[in-house]
Amino acid sequence: MGEGEVARGGYTARATVALAILPGLSITYHKRMNWMGQLISLSLVASLLGCGGAGPRTKSLTDPDPASKIPAIKEKVRERDLAAAVQLVKDLENDDPAIRFYAIEGLRRLTGENYGYRYYDDEDQRKPFIEKWKQWLAEHQPAKMPSS
Repeated sequence: MGEGEVARGGYTARATVALAILPGLSITYHKRMNWMGQLISLSLVASLLGCGGAGPRTKSLTDPDPASKIPAIKEKVRERDLAAAVQLVKDLENDDPAIRFYAIEGLRRLTGENYGYRYYDDEDQRKPFIEKWKQWLAEHQPAKMPSS
């Protein structure tokens, strides 16, 4: 038997140390792990902890990624920026139901209207309500709303 191995009922088991990373997730480090395995394990740990990444995401209404778009929607609604309504109406047609949800909620909070739009309806059911929003856009020049 080599170093770090223990005989158990005729089987040999390597001594291991579990590194807790996130609740419910652990990586097992084998004492005999070669340097390549250690490097891969450390890379995995670093990526899980967010080390070496691109940094925090920026908020952007036009970014297709919900992780950027949704915080931007919340911010524009909090600022009562009616100019954001142009993009929010476009987002009513988004494939992602989460984006559609935040878009209609943002429009409702900015305007007090929803025109019957339901984010969870299928595309054909949403079309007439999206047209109502497009008509609303044509009738209202987006500007900053006064704070209430």
